[in-house]
Amino acid sequence: MYIVKENSRDGSTFLLVHQVTGDQLEVPGIAQPIPMSRSLLCLGSLPDRPGSYSLAIVSAEPQLLRTVFQQDFPEQSLVRVVWEKDGLPMITLRDSVGDLSNWKLTRGVNQQWDLHKV
Repeated sequence: MYIVKENSRDGSTFLLVHQVTGDQLEVPGIAQPIPMSRSLLCLGSLPDRPGSYSLAIVSAEPQLLRTVFQQDFPEQSLVRVVWEKDGLPMITLRDSVGDLSNWKLTRGVNQQWDLHKV
């Protein structure tokens, strides 16, 4: 339901364009579908804050694209994203001192997205 166009202004943000409505949304990184959901995971560096990452969840609704969750990680670098058996990602980041932290994306009882440090 969407297409991705690289934002020529900066290589770490991309423009999602809804194929039907033309609705546009700039996101960090290339959007990846989250299994068993109408949502997209976008994870990328922040151009205005070098060495920092942002995670965004975009709801790909029939008539529009909208950000439903966003978390910034100041002074963190991405180490890996592992898609677990439940279809949700575990994200590993490294801080400026070299310490690793793992973050698990979850869905609450009311279907709200959340991110927990594990």
